[in-house]
Amino acid sequence: MLEDRDIERLQGMMQGMIDASQEKLAGMLGREFLNIHAKFDGIDRKFGEVDKRFDAMDKRFDAMDQRFDAMDKRFDGVDQRLDSVEKEIKTTREELSVRLARLEEQVKQIRTRIESLEARLVDHRAEHEIFELELAGIKKMVRGVEEKKGKLDWAASQEILEAVQRRIGRLEEAVFA
Repeated sequence: MLEDRDIERLQGMMQGMIDASQEKLAGMLGREFLNIHAKFDGIDRKFGEVDKRFDAMDKRFDAMDQRFDAMDKRFDGVDQRLDSVEKEIKTTREELSVRLARLEEQVKQIRTRIESLEARLVDHRAEHEIFELELAGIKKMVRGVEEKKGKLDWAASQEILEAVQRRIGRLEEAVFA
């Protein structure tokens, strides 16, 4: 049988073996933990690099957003200018239509007066040649107005029409006197 002393010695040996195993295990685990910790440090560094890249990309996207915002503002300005030009063109077109209608009405009135004069000239054979020459000149002026009207030369057309009106007035006075 084993005595107390032998049991204690066995316990001491076993305790020594356990302590040695624990130290050996602690050393191995410590080294493994250090290796794992080193690997995690490497992964952390890589994630840090990836974060820096994402930060740089975010800055580039912010710059692109600013550029797109600036482009949107420019497009809005162009849209406003086009709207303004469109309104101006519409207004000008309407004004030209009114002027053209006025010129056409004046030409129509002049033609009516010429036809009236021609009808009355039939009765006045003696003065016929003088009046015929005068009417030919007036007709030529009316054709000039029509040509200028096509070229949108409003001021010149208006001057010619006023001159035609005066000449017709003088003819009418001569015929009806």
